[in-house]
Amino acid sequence: MQSYSWWVERRKLGGGEEENQGFQHRIPRSLIGMEDEELILPLDDIEKDIDPRDIETPDHWIPRNPDLIRLTGNHPFNSEPPLKALVANGFLTPLSLHFVRNRGPCPRLQWETHRVQVSGLVRRSLTLSMAQLAAISSISVPVTLMSSANRRRELGPLQPVTETGKWSAAGIATSLWTGARVSEILEACDVDLDRARYVRFRGVGYSSSVSIDLARDPLTDILIAYKQNDLPLLPDHGFPARVIIPGRSSERMVKWVTNIDVLDHDPTPESDFCVPQINAAISSPGPGEDVTTVDRSLLIQGYAFCGGGRKVASVSIAVGSSDAWKQADIEYPEENISLAPRNGHHWCWALWSCPADLPTDLEPGSLVSIRCRAVDQEGCSQPETMTWNAQGLGNNSHYRIYLTVVNISSDAGILELQCSHDSPQ
Repeated sequence: MQSYSWWVERRKLGGGEEENQGFQHRIPRSLIGMEDEELILPLDDIEKDIDPRDIETPDHWIPRNPDLIRLTGNHPFNSEPPLKALVANGFLTPLSLHFVRNRGPCPRLQWETHRVQVSGLVRRSLTLSMAQLAAISSISVPVTLMSSANRRRELGPLQPVTETGKWSAAGIATSLWTGARVSEILEACDVDLDRARYVRFRGVGYSSSVSIDLARDPLTDILIAYKQNDLPLLPDHGFPARVIIPGRSSERMVKWVTNIDVLDHDPTPESDFCVPQINAAISSPGPGEDVTTVDRSLLIQGYAFCGGGRKVASVSIAVGSSDAWKQADIEYPEENISLAPRNGHHWCWALWSCPADLPTDLEPGSLVSIRCRAVDQEGCSQPETMTWNAQGLGNNSHYRIYLTVVNISSDAGILELQCSHDSPQ
């Protein structure tokens, strides 16, 4: 594992085709603590060219997927993928479709020279090179990252928010993260447990913290990660090392980590939005999509996620103003590839689908809404209406799409519809 340029040049994995059509390879399940068989990682067409929009910015050296939707102009780089494409790729998200939330330029760091220092209320301070960090026994665990700004866009019509970036529901992604457990690093440092109360992670330009109890518990799967989907991290995702704190918002997972400080106080207390609440969204049909149905039935698909390690218990949909909710079928791929659910933690999203029956009295110009809601294992449900806040964070209200009838073929019974996320009325 070398510098970022090494990553760009790595165009094939596992002896693939002569012409690279993307990365897809298998890793033994033993790497994630499972027995037998293999885990297939997502097909990923890694961008190797510089986007012209980045040439005049400090990030002029970073190749990026031009299909990502830029939310704050060219710089700093904050982006999300098209929602339908994100979910259609399945449980593990290709790196090229992972959302990015940056506060400023990406630091241009090198694997060979980067160091992570552990200090504070410890009896043995450490300064770890990346080679030393990678030599610590590692684990690989699937974890969903979701920005606290996810679905901010929906709050705008209520009242303008102070933060920029009109995030839709695609500020979420799931990857297989590989790294060293923070609990093992702290054990090597001999923490002063009489005084230690918190652990702060410092990166380039920002920091976050967790309690000492969470940091020392190996079952919380808090990592200093250096691989994502079995590849070195991209610069936008923290190369060469970042913190992964399952169950917390992505903003707490410091990128480009340089320091781990053991303290007697909490320097960066968690806000109300640091643990994502139960949330679900519809990915298909997607905004702007033209939809045709012969039997007035549509397959509705999407994702659901809850922070804090809580499992998604159910997802349901309702058509129009009806209060008749229909249960969706839910898939939990995490339970087949991770030990976390066996330890009482669900760190990942669930994918769901449900057929929706449209009303029989539709005519051209008719508008039909479809809502979804999820419930977590503790019985907490998404609220029906949005609650505005100045930063536009933590929106987890019922997710809605709107279908406008464009044409009806009475002979064949064919409905042509157009989907929107914003109400045309």
